[in-house]
Amino acid sequence: MKQLDIILRTYDGDSVHSRRFDKPKKDIVWRCVRSLCTAIKALPEQPHLTILDDHSTDETVQFLRDETSFLRENVTIQTLQGTGNNASMLEALTLAKESTADLVYVIEDDYLHYPNALTVALETWEKFRPRCPLPFMAMTLVDCPSNYVDEAEDRRGLPNNDRGDGSIGMIVGGTDRPWRTIGHTGVTFLLEKGVLQNYWQPFNEIARYWPYLEERCTFNKLWNTEVGLFGPLVPLSYHLWENHPFYPVDDLWEDNNCNCNQLLAA
Repeated sequence: MKQLDIILRTYDGDSVHSRRFDKPKKDIVWRCVRSLCTAIKALPEQPHLTILDDHSTDETVQFLRDETSFLRENVTIQTLQGTGNNASMLEALTLAKESTADLVYVIEDDYLHYPNALTVALETWEKFRPRCPLPFMAMTLVDCPSNYVDEAEDRRGLPNNDRGDGSIGMIVGGTDRPWRTIGHTGVTFLLEKGVLQNYWQPFNEIARYWPYLEERCTFNKLWNTEVGLFGPLVPLSYHLWENHPFYPVDDLWEDNNCNCNQLLAA
């Protein structure tokens, strides 16, 4: 199994964008962190987990410490030096660039994982990597709902596939589910060592200039030209800013109930 570093960005305050998944942000953070920890526990070898927290409440910081205590020396929780989404992105991507691990999973705090998410992703990586013809490879663990929505066309009448709306991909057989090539992702991805070192500029640009520069104008241009990007057709995780049209998240959400209000009242 390849060496894995995980870099998680957390903030339990207001979201930087409107959210179709209508739940309190603190509840989202707690449940998503719990689900990620469950997925980590299923791995045969412990990764190193770094949490970059952007000045969350004391209750959330304590929850992060308690929930990740099983990792012992393999977890680092640090407070972001600056504040805001851009500062958080830049520090997370810089840490990922400097990592010596084979793979780095950069993730935000609103991704809810199945218990087998990381195990399946790493097993599938081992199958795909020898067959990927591009210099580097990456993965997303979500099945993005925009893959199924043909929302808009550009002025020439062509689909906006660079945004992922109704995008077309190649289906690839995985280890326990089908996957597809995909041309878009947010700043949550599994990358192999070398991607950030060789293509730092577009990642640096989005961290410094978002929201004036978006993903489609920066690092998404790398996918399937320089870096093969794959995503599962059956989700391994959910981005909780919207609901999936075919795979309801309700059961997984309840499975990770932290009884947030009861814990805060205790």
